[in-house]
Amino acid sequence: MTLVAPENPAHLRDAQTLPPLSKSRRQVLQRQIWRAAVGGVNSELRPAAKLGLQPVVSRAIDAFLTCNGSSSLASTQVRALVEGVGRDLALLGGSPQDIDAAFAAARAAVDRGLPLAVAGDLAGPGYARLRRNLADYLTSLHKHIREAYLRMRRTLDLTDEERMRALTAALFRDGSDRNLPNLLAAAGLDPNARLVPVVAVSAPLPSTLLVETEVIAAAGPYEALVPAAWSDADLCRQLGGTQVVVAPPTAAGQVAEGAALARRGAAVLRDGTTEDERQIVPCADLAGSLLVGAHPLLTELVIDKRLGVLADTGPRRRVQLGEFLLAWLQHGVPIARLATIVNVKASTAHSRMQVIREIFGDELEDPMARIELIVGLHAALPRWRIVDQNPRLQKNL
Repeated sequence: MTLVAPENPAHLRDAQTLPPLSKSRRQVLQRQIWRAAVGGVNSELRPAAKLGLQPVVSRAIDAFLTCNGSSSLASTQVRALVEGVGRDLALLGGSPQDIDAAFAAARAAVDRGLPLAVAGDLAGPGYARLRRNLADYLTSLHKHIREAYLRMRRTLDLTDEERMRALTAALFRDGSDRNLPNLLAAAGLDPNARLVPVVAVSAPLPSTLLVETEVIAAAGPYEALVPAAWSDADLCRQLGGTQVVVAPPTAAGQVAEGAALARRGAAVLRDGTTEDERQIVPCADLAGSLLVGAHPLLTELVIDKRLGVLADTGPRRRVQLGEFLLAWLQHGVPIARLATIVNVKASTAHSRMQVIREIFGDELEDPMARIELIVGLHAALPRWRIVDQNPRLQKNL
């Protein structure tokens, strides 16, 4: 076994030094391939193919040149783009024969146009190698488009109920599902549309919200995706009295991670790890609790590192200072304003802040230390409160 990388990886073995291709020659070759491919599909598809294939052919040629003729590397770069062609063709009612005919015509156009494109700048073994690489490139693109077409076709052959069940599972639970773009396309949804994951804390979401035409409901009544264009006021009107956690707006094709984050946020409110009386609670405001739950061992290290200086402080005093420090870090407002928020006298607030500055010093101005203090306090304060309220535990310290 060797840890040394191969000197000639696959994407470099088929690369070669290509002669410069002028803009005019590239455009001529692009037009030849594009017109040939459009002519290869059936007449009903040609208007759409004219519009859809032109930028794809241009990008494919540019990728091949940028990758120095490496068919493997270039096909990887444009794979998502050409898979969209296969998906669109299935939606338009095309057939595998349309794909095969378009590529046969494109290959013929390459054979005719390549000698003029290089115009004697490449000959002999170099030219033969270029032709082989181009043939491999077209074969790879052909395969990607055909496979994407067949996946889309299988998606369209599902019943409406099966498609919706698969779509909600992919959106809410499995963002890595390769069929998600097909499911979105079949539902007429833009994969780049911005959606906000909404997860109920206790009571289910109102049925009136779940049946809204702009809303995508999960399999159960506790989760939904709403348009990012909705304001908090819009969402409140739909929620009735239900409390929810919302994740940041995310593209529809990548929304599963946001839904998982909102789900965890709802859980920390539900189990009492943290409290928030607002009806709509952003995930960002629960970041400390979410980080604590995600990395228990790391959290313990942070507590020891940043809050160990409070170990010898009395239980009641430790809770008071910890709660005040956390509020100060999270709210970022003047001490007088913070006193109102935490419901203490202004003089008490100033006194506590003075003690905190004496204990923590420059750490309060260090951005990383501040983040670690927030995470550590979210984890430590619930324990400190238990000790403060239980004299028997205090005796064992």
